[in-house]
Amino acid sequence: MKKLNLGCGNNIKQGFINADFIQTHPNIVKVDFTKFPYPFKDNEFDEIYSSNVLEHLGETKEEFKNLIAEMVRITKNGGKWFIIVPHDTNASAHSEFHYTQFHWRSFLYNRRNTNPESEIFVNLEVIKQRHIFIKLLFWNFLIIPVAYLFPKFYENTCLRYLFPCQALYFEIKIKK
Repeated sequence: MKKLNLGCGNNIKQGFINADFIQTHPNIVKVDFTKFPYPFKDNEFDEIYSSNVLEHLGETKEEFKNLIAEMVRITKNGGKWFIIVPHDTNASAHSEFHYTQFHWRSFLYNRRNTNPESEIFVNLEVIKQRHIFIKLLFWNFLIIPVAYLFPKFYENTCLRYLFPCQALYFEIKIKK
């Protein structure tokens, strides 16, 4: 089983090919994720893990579409992605170095869109999604069960602004 840690930074994972823009460790493969195609073969990976990286990529819609297309290209049919990104209510999601904001339906919305720009998203099946809250804040213990049990209610009401979510976790299966 071949795994890619996309945009690993200093988070070197055993059993993964650790790739990042800057080679800060001898076990990191230097890859510029804004240049396409990536230096990996078609259908090379069974899994791709990416934590707090995708929001830094995709300065334009076209570049983000190309990023997703490349990830699909290098992932085997039936392969999985494990992605963590800041939620759009997280204040850091809107920093000057974050080009893409994510919400609960980010990957689902693009699948339903009939626009030819989004046809690559048809290959994505969201298997699991989770809101991630800062657990040190007392009031978040009140909202976590609501967000887990009723995510659409949380996302579609003022609760998302009253109790901002820190991040989102997506588990996505590739269907080619």
